[in-house]
Amino acid sequence: MLCPTAYYAVGQIRNKTSTHFKENAYIKSIYAQFLWVMYMRYDNLHELIFSSSSSRQYFLSLPVEIQIILHEQNDFIHTLFELRRNAEYVMKKKE
Repeated sequence: MLCPTAYYAVGQIRNKTSTHFKENAYIKSIYAQFLWVMYMRYDNLHELIFSSSSSRQYFLSLPVEIQIILHEQNDFIHTLFELRRNAEYVMKKKE
């Protein structure tokens, strides 16, 4: 099930996109899959990276130091979007 944020995003896309996007079923299906992956909600970071191969791949591509910091935020990361957002924040803070 998508979280409310994903449903909101899909609604905004339907309302504000070009006619070309609305008519192209393939692009719509790919974008829906993207939203599903980005906003699929899990209980915590551990479950997210255990259950989602794209989240695991992204997480393992991060430097180990960043991975450790993100593990400390385990209970606050539930989606791939939150994982990416928190990772970017931590990396900017480390600079």
